[in-house]
Amino acid sequence: MKTRKSATLTVLVDFKVGEKADLKNVIERLECSCRDMSGEDVEIVKVEIIDRKLLLEAGD
Repeated sequence: MKTRKSATLTVLVDFKVGEKADLKNVIERLECSCRDMSGEDVEIVKVEIIDRKLLLEAGD
């Protein structure tokens, strides 16, 4: 028998981007990839990025 549990996670992702990068598209793809990573014992039902702030912009 499986039970359903929820967790709120704050995730910091460090992106290395080009000048024409579409970060919104990358973030949406990240959400989809997390859903597809479900395992046999754990099924990820929903992934939602709650806060989409760009914290730091820096060059190489």
